[in-house]
Amino acid sequence: MKLPIENWLDHNKFPSEVTHLLKDSIICYKAGAFTSSLLMSYLGFLALIKGRIMMGNKPSLLPDYKWNNLLKELINEDKWEAAVFDALQKQEVIGPPPDKARTEDPIFAINDSVRLQIRYWKDRRNDCAHNKDNLIINAHVEAFWSFLISNLPKLTIEGGVATLINKLITFYDPNQTPPNASILPILQLIPSAVEKNEMKNFWKKAFEVIDNTEDWYFKRSNNFIKSVLSIQNELMSSSLLAFLKANEDYLLPYVDEHPEIITTLELSPEETRQFWRKKVLPRNNFLKIYSSMLRNNLIPKEEIDEANKLFASKMKYTNDYTDHLVLRDSGFGTVLYSKLFVEANTEHFKFWEYLNDHYIVYRQYIEFYPLDLEIVKLLSKEFSKSWHSYFLKDQLNELFTTSKSKREEFTSIATSNSITLPTELTSLSSS
Repeated sequence: MKLPIENWLDHNKFPSEVTHLLKDSIICYKAGAFTSSLLMSYLGFLALIKGRIMMGNKPSLLPDYKWNNLLKELINEDKWEAAVFDALQKQEVIGPPPDKARTEDPIFAINDSVRLQIRYWKDRRNDCAHNKDNLIINAHVEAFWSFLISNLPKLTIEGGVATLINKLITFYDPNQTPPNASILPILQLIPSAVEKNEMKNFWKKAFEVIDNTEDWYFKRSNNFIKSVLSIQNELMSSSLLAFLKANEDYLLPYVDEHPEIITTLELSPEETRQFWRKKVLPRNNFLKIYSSMLRNNLIPKEEIDEANKLFASKMKYTNDYTDHLVLRDSGFGTVLYSKLFVEANTEHFKFWEYLNDHYIVYRQYIEFYPLDLEIVKLLSKEFSKSWHSYFLKDQLNELFTTSKSKREEFTSIATSNSITLPTELTSLSSS
């Protein structure tokens, strides 16, 4: 069984020198040589940070001479370890009051807690190198490895947020990343690379990257949100949901595809009512969203009739049988029936045009709901005329051809009430 550090190494690409040192530390750990293991792990850590400094760009508010001196010390075999440690410990310099403006940048934009941990591990490194009295055991090595896994994403010249944003830019560049690549390895770095108070800014920048890819139909945006939520990290999920709640341009296209997200938004009763009254109806998949809200009991019972009337006014229905069941059980079908067969002006001489405009919802209602005498009378009348809805006729002929039970339901009502079968619905005459 692999150690967590081994799995981590398998999924991260480091310079060969760093990888070699960390692999040697694992060999020593398995042999019980914990002092040597910790020493090699610490050297691997410093070697990685050294490389990041040498490959990085000078922080904008760092004097040139300080940056150049640091680079010189990094290539000095006797000074590089101390230079890396000092670079990690360097803090920002703040000017005098009243402005207290930053006058000098740190090398690494990390918090004091991380700097304190680095100092602790340097002391443990000294215990190893100088044979001091403090005992080094396996727990020290494992704790240091945990420190590396948790904090290395933050330890970049640009800072954790900037580094991840650059990774996203690379990921969404088709010249650098194939279309079937997984974004999960990048997203899994977020908890360790982004501080809690930086999350909002990170999501803002991440979606700006996606916007720049001309994501007209929100495919990348929706996949990004879905991938983040699939990781099931509490901080990531809660901060992303808070961001989406405040930025409906990203939330609503995702709701179109994944209406179940509404249950996680923690909307108040007032927000929920405003959401279904104002936000849902204009969406492409408004009935899918409405069905999900009904299924999850997000709409109070006393408001459902009002909601049914609102959504039925769009004269649409669903082909999803699961959504049909919840709509039916919530009384939506009764309201829709009234719109289709009671309120519609069936006596108008151009009623066939109205049927052409709404042929899909008529077909869906007839397919999903029981027929009654009024429906059979109306269809028999309309489809015995020379001028009739050809669109609906084709749909009903297809339905009655493929559904024997629906065909028999129609003919049974017609026969029982001495209604002549409509001549244009030829499928009703088939056996």
